[in-house]
Amino acid sequence: MAVSRGEAVLLFMPLVTYGVLYLSPARIASLVAASSAVMITIWISKAHPMIQLIREVSIWTAALAFAIVISRMLLVQHKARTEMEALAGRLGDANEQLRAQAAEIGELAKAEERNRIARDIHDGLGHYLTVVHVQLEAAKTLFKREPETARAALLKAQALTREGLSEVRRSVSLLRDSGSTERPLLAAIEKLASECKADGIQATLKLRGTPRPLPEPVEITLYRAAQEALTNVRRHARASKLDIELAFASGSGIRLRVEDDGVGSELMNQGFGLVGLRERAESVGGRMSVRSALGSGFTLEIELPG
Repeated sequence: MAVSRGEAVLLFMPLVTYGVLYLSPARIASLVAASSAVMITIWISKAHPMIQLIREVSIWTAALAFAIVISRMLLVQHKARTEMEALAGRLGDANEQLRAQAAEIGELAKAEERNRIARDIHDGLGHYLTVVHVQLEAAKTLFKREPETARAALLKAQALTREGLSEVRRSVSLLRDSGSTERPLLAAIEKLASECKADGIQATLKLRGTPRPLPEPVEITLYRAAQEALTNVRRHARASKLDIELAFASGSGIRLRVEDDGVGSELMNQGFGLVGLRERAESVGGRMSVRSALGSGFTLEIELPG
């Protein structure tokens, strides 16, 4: 039974479409060539005039091109959809990783906040409690022998207690990210030096360079460094002289150096206070160093950008 042109097209177009979708380029070419050869054989067998034959070949070529283009578009769309699904899967995995990392960052932030609170408690409240303890010990010792001196020590302890409460409120205010109530840096360090003088230590504050406004984290770190150093002098050093130097560099940067003539130590056992200061300095891009030797006093130096 003879096969008409239309029937042949209906037979071969699905084959061509299948070839474009699933076969390699070489096999597609072979399939197209074989189909075209069969179609040409059919047309020749029907003894069509040359003009009719050209017309049939043109129609076949157009139908073949249409089938190939449409099939190719379907193939590209399928690949794009597959890639999008794969990408969606990778994005899902990435989101899971981001959620896990966000949880880790949250834990690190909590740990950093705990360390910050611990440093504030140690550096602020610890300083005042140390000084209050010294004053109370003096009052207890002199209570019967020198009651007026003992009374003065008690009044001093009371005043320091009020200052300590103010310091706690200031720390809480900072932890809540509200405005700072910190006194100016130079005045705050002078106040610390005056406390040492009240305990019989000759404290000298030297200023180098021109003072300028500093970022709040830098200013707080410098104040805490001075506070920690002077607290250690009063608690451990048994010093008679203390030099404090605050140097503003001409470009940027500031250095605080605290040096005493106390007993010193060959064992540089850095307690929580010094460890906390080092962490503070590093958190604002600075560095801290300590030097000491038995009988040669103690020196703390901290350099910060600002």
